[in-house]
Amino acid sequence: MEAPLNQELYEIYKKYCPRFVGFSGGIIKDDPRIKKFFDGRYEYTSCPNPLSLYKERFILKHFNDNGKSFALFLI
Repeated sequence: MEAPLNQELYEIYKKYCPRFVGFSGGIIKDDPRIKKFFDGRYEYTSCPNPLSLYKERFILKHFNDNGKSFALFLI
C-alpha cells in the first residue's frame, strides 16, 4: 500500500469502522492462513488495477464498500 491516498483511507477506516481489518478483508501477501490452506504450495501474483474515479464515484465506492463503510462521511 504505497499510494498516500490509500494510506489515508486506511487510517480513516481504522479509526471510524470498528470491523475494518484492512483492504481485501485483511488478507496480506504470504498470509499464514493461505499458506496453511495450500500447504505452502501456491504462487502469489499481483496485477495493477488503476482506477479512475470521479468524485461522486469515489465517494459512493467507499460508502458502499460491503455495506460497512461510512467513515468518509464522518470527517
